[in-house]
Amino acid sequence: MKPSDMDDFGFGKQEQFVFKKGIGLNDVEALIEIKTPILMYEGNPVSRRLIPNNLIKEYLRNLK
Repeated sequence: MKPSDMDDFGFGKQEQFVFKKGIGLNDVEALIEIKTPILMYEGNPVSRRLIPNNLIKEYLRNLK
C-alpha cells in the first residue's frame, strides 16, 4: 500500500506502522469465537463458533 491509500480507505495513522479504522457494529458480517484450551485442558480440541450479524448484539450483551 502507498501512503495515499490510507486516506482512500479511511484509515488514520496511529503509529509508524500502525493504522486504525473504526467500523460500526452493523458493518460486521459475523464474529468467530475461538476457544483454545490451556493448562490441564490442553489436550481438548479447539472449539470455533460463528456468530452471525443478527446475533452479535445479543452475544456481546451476554458476555461475562
